[in-house]
Amino acid sequence: MKFDESRSMFNKASSLMRSGDIIQAFDMYCDVLLSRLDGSIPSLDFYLFYRCQLCKYMKEKKSLMLSLAEGDMISDLIFQSYNDFEQSLKDNPFVRTAIGRIRLLMSVKIIFPVQNDTLFDDFPLLVSK
Repeated sequence: MKFDESRSMFNKASSLMRSGDIIQAFDMYCDVLLSRLDGSIPSLDFYLFYRCQLCKYMKEKKSLMLSLAEGDMISDLIFQSYNDFEQSLKDNPFVRTAIGRIRLLMSVKIIFPVQNDTLFDDFPLLVSK
């Protein structure tokens, strides 16, 4: 997907998010960001993992909006975490069933770089006094 097309779809997704159509906006964010990852989607497991992790990231934010650069960074982080998980499974003799694999995959916790800076939350109160 070309950059201009990605940016256009992201702007549309942001408009949908502002208007309250969260599910459709989230689907558009996922479509654009997945298409921008290097290579193809490795598997259905990755697709589900990606959507789950992106949802977790967005829930941690103060707003549900994403920029394209932010989305690319988060996508790379999710992709790398998935690859690390895949490598650890190859070395694990205890995961034999698909259900066990999915449970482990959904329990992966990624520490996302979310800015929750509260340093200046009381700043307007200090200025108004």
